[in-house]
Amino acid sequence: PLIEALTPGQLYTRCNTDEFSFELSSELEEISGLIGQSRALEALHFGTSMNKDGYNLFVLGPPGIGKYTMVRQYLEQHCDSLPTPPDWCYVHNFQNPQKPVAVKLPAGRGIVFREDIKHLLEDLRTTLPLAFETKEYQLRIQEIEKELEQQRKEAFDKLEQEAKKHHVLILHTPTGFIFAAAKDGKPVSPEEYKAFSKEEKQQFESSIAILQEDLNNFIHLVPEFRRQTNNKIKALNKEVATFSVGHLMDTLKEKYQDLPAIVHFLDNFQDDVVDNINQFRNPEPTPAPLNLILDDEQSFRRYRVNLLIDHTQLKGAPVINEDNPINKNQLGRIEQTSRMGVLSTDFTLIKPGAIHLANGGFLILDVRKLLLQPYAWEGLKRALYSKQIRIQSLAELFSFVSMSGLEAEPIPIDLKVVLLGDRILYYLLLQYDPEFSELFKIAADFEEDLERTAENNLLYARVIATLISKEQLLPFDRSAIGRIIEFSSRQANNAGKLTTHMLSILDLMRESDQWTQDAGVKVVAAEHVQQAIDAKNRRVDRLQQDLQQEIQDGTILIDTEGATPG
Repeated sequence: PLIEALTPGQLYTRCNTDEFSFELSSELEEISGLIGQSRALEALHFGTSMNKDGYNLFVLGPPGIGKYTMVRQYLEQHCDSLPTPPDWCYVHNFQNPQKPVAVKLPAGRGIVFREDIKHLLEDLRTTLPLAFETKEYQLRIQEIEKELEQQRKEAFDKLEQEAKKHHVLILHTPTGFIFAAAKDGKPVSPEEYKAFSKEEKQQFESSIAILQEDLNNFIHLVPEFRRQTNNKIKALNKEVATFSVGHLMDTLKEKYQDLPAIVHFLDNFQDDVVDNINQFRNPEPTPAPLNLILDDEQSFRRYRVNLLIDHTQLKGAPVINEDNPINKNQLGRIEQTSRMGVLSTDFTLIKPGAIHLANGGFLILDVRKLLLQPYAWEGLKRALYSKQIRIQSLAELFSFVSMSGLEAEPIPIDLKVVLLGDRILYYLLLQYDPEFSELFKIAADFEEDLERTAENNLLYARVIATLISKEQLLPFDRSAIGRIIEFSSRQANNAGKLTTHMLSILDLMRESDQWTQDAGVKVVAAEHVQQAIDAKNRRVDRLQQDLQQEIQDGTILIDTEGATPG
């Protein structure tokens, strides 16, 4: 069959601007969202409503089509009606300091809890030293010391009485206790002792041997008396501390009685304060040079609260976009501090990742950026499979080295992940990663074009008006909007279609606005749009001009007659 020549009208389909009832774009009602994406919207609606495992979403389509804008807008509207997820804190594990405890609180109460503990610690550091300076406490300490002195005196008096029965005196010298023979209750001089008969000397030495054993027993009893006294003082200190701490703790326990995990932490907090009461009474200054490494506040860090996730300002569920999805930005990290070359860490240096922040809501990730980061994709899948976040560095994960020494308690997760990417990446993952189809069961496929009808032309004009308002551009008249629609059809490579690649349309609008301002005009017309198109083509047409020149010069020959098999 003969190939019919195309008419000029078939080569270029103009937009009939007479169909428009407006003169300027400012007269049009703005439109929310994108047009021609009903299939993708249906997938988003179903995916966000499905609460079963594995129904995460993959939004596929070329860049610049408006995927992120539409998905973000839809998710934020959807999350407004969802409950706000809880706050999460890490607190010290008093039984096992290397395993910090994760504590969940209702939204907004995490920061209140942190401030309550902060004020509690300040009150304890102020009131506890005063509790041990009261007159009553000092009197009780004196009574205990008197009891010790009385015990020692009674034991020594008993020993002295026993010695007197054997005519022996016990003398206390700078080097210790010595025995001396006595006569009429007074020590015998060396000359008098020499005058003793042999039998008297033997009797004295025999008495000394018996009394020496009693003296040894007394000497051994003195440390025992001191130990008993110290135990009484410790018991008294514990009693005073328990009373002082308990009064403050009871108020907090009553406030958080609906949260058993918090009450359990406060119980352990109270026991630790009582056991380490001397730290609050009279903290010993750290000797140099250790005071350059450890300060006074360091010893009280275990009483702090690390507020990991705070939803005080959040209404509804969170929508988080992580632009740099490296492993630690996703799963969190445990930081370290260095002082004088010494690395250290504790639970207060645990930092959240994007999954922590998005827990209870939605996490948006660019799949290309995700796949480019080492082990970020595997880390995400591991978290989704286990339904919990375990903070581990790559070095610890692959047993290169253990730097942190902390094993933070994993936090359970309940969120949906939304991946954005090209179609090729979706189908490659679907083909070569068997776990992908189990975790991302919803595909939201964005259309690249829509039918060019009179109705869609008007919708397209409303989209253009919305972009003008958003970008704060000069108003466009109907001829300018008609020329943009014609450009959109050319971008779609189909006279009966309009492209949905709004980034290229927005770029044309911005450039048209700039040409209009350069001309000193207040309204963008078709000529300004055409000027922007021509200028853009001019910037990139060097190779085209060179090619045409070679054709004209005969360097490149093109047959225009005859036929040849293709």
